[in-house]
Amino acid sequence: MGFSLFTLQITHKIDARTDVERDHIVESVTHGNAVVRLTTIRDFSTEYHARNGGGDAIETDGDLPVLDLRLVRPLAGFNALPSDSRDARPGATILGAVLVGGRALVAGALLVTLLLSWQELTTERAPKK
Repeated sequence: MGFSLFTLQITHKIDARTDVERDHIVESVTHGNAVVRLTTIRDFSTEYHARNGGGDAIETDGDLPVLDLRLVRPLAGFNALPSDSRDARPGATILGAVLVGGRALVAGALLVTLLLSWQELTTERAPKK
């Protein structure tokens, strides 16, 4: 966790050497599993040393490994059925949508009020004596 150098918002941080992490994951998946097929697309993106959207330094060789797991079978007794939670919306998303909708309703009500009272608001009144 840290602060984005661009937006100053709280965000996640990454290590500059993303290829090391990528290669570790690829090796972990392919180690001891002969049915996993690995194809590497060389120079998928250009090799660069720059910063990502969060302002973190990043280095990459530009290669894109593709793991084909279609022949991998789950262990016996392993329940591979997806859970129902993937269909549920997170509470924060629902709250955000309700707040945005409420704000739109308030803005609409204000606009209607202004339009209905426009004549009264723009008419000059004689000063009281």
